[in-house]
Amino acid sequence: VLSYTFGTPGEVGTLNYDGEDTRFEYNLCTLNATSLEFSPTGHRMYIGATSGGPGDVVFQWPLTPPESASSSIVNPPEITEMPAIVETPGGGGVPLKSPDCVSMSHNDAATPELVIVDGTNGWIYDTTNGLRQITDEDFFSADVVDFQDQYFVFNRAGTGQFFLSNLNAGSVYTATDIATAEGDPDRLVALISNRRELWLFGAETIEIWYNSGDSDFPFSRYEGGFLERGCAAAFSIAEDDNSIFWLAEDRIFYRADSSTLQRISQHGIEEALRKYKVISDACAFIYTMGGHKFYVCTFPAEDATWVYDITTGLWHERQSRGMGRWRVSVYADAFGKHLVGDFEDGRIGELDLDTYQEYGVTIQGVATGPVAHYDRKRVAHRRFELDVESGVGLTTGQGSDPQIWLDWSDTGGRT
Repeated sequence: VLSYTFGTPGEVGTLNYDGEDTRFEYNLCTLNATSLEFSPTGHRMYIGATSGGPGDVVFQWPLTPPESASSSIVNPPEITEMPAIVETPGGGGVPLKSPDCVSMSHNDAATPELVIVDGTNGWIYDTTNGLRQITDEDFFSADVVDFQDQYFVFNRAGTGQFFLSNLNAGSVYTATDIATAEGDPDRLVALISNRRELWLFGAETIEIWYNSGDSDFPFSRYEGGFLERGCAAAFSIAEDDNSIFWLAEDRIFYRADSSTLQRISQHGIEEALRKYKVISDACAFIYTMGGHKFYVCTFPAEDATWVYDITTGLWHERQSRGMGRWRVSVYADAFGKHLVGDFEDGRIGELDLDTYQEYGVTIQGVATGPVAHYDRKRVAHRRFELDVESGVGLTTGQGSDPQIWLDWSDTGGRT
């Protein structure tokens, strides 16, 4: 899926998902279009879709990366994030505490180090010493790690504190390199470094810090760097396009550019989120394909995936066939490929716009249009015309037998 666009001529529309009244909603639910437009002209409706969305093909492990990336931890999968294990290029792995997401960050040392935390333990990997546990007595349990100005930065799990590594040394820590986000006594859920600003996400508030160079502790809070907005899921936070995206404690998705917050979800999606029993496990990533940037957020417990097209400002729901969610759980732009981790069996796949299957299962797209009417009057339909591109199918192989199904409702979508 690349993007879905709804609108009337001359204006940008939005996806209204699962509204209270089905007569006044229209939506697109997964999977297979680069753009889809709805354009009512008089009493006629037009729904158009162009191009195909990316499928998944298996990317074999172990990899044989190009020489320029063979010793670099900057590009996974030198280390690959999987549901409950960290696997190295040499084979084998180390079981982690977390059954879901772990947090990783790397430095730019002469021999780069990759630090991994799972909420209980910390691990460090480099190509010289391999993968090993962090054992420094001044290292604390942490949910999230990031890197800024030669420091690895961590939240201290279950507290309002955050702490630092020594300069460019992911295995060495000092007892005094710790501070508290104390503008509000809420728990520090996560943190992220964005444009050399350190964003500290509490359960109910956010503080923005910067490297002041102070000899006692190098980071200080910006004057006025305090936002009364929290974070509902540590791993819903992702950054791109000079902004930060996340799910807040009020079950609304936000985008932040510097200290300016912008609500990016809309009421239909927020109604769906209101009904979720669990949102704290939400995991998100951002990828770019076909000129679009996508913020992808999956709710494992609710079996749902929501995708925000940063380029167009529009949303869609994404599912793998036979599932409620998209089976992709993690993403890496590595070796010139869009690599993804599969939550079903841990395999690594590659997103490909010319593949119309997910691991052999044909991708299916679903589009739902609005109620058809003429000046709010009921309309009798003598015929239905579907305008599609024809004569370009394949005679054999993938994509050789495209199918279209049509369902309609005489009750405004209720039955």
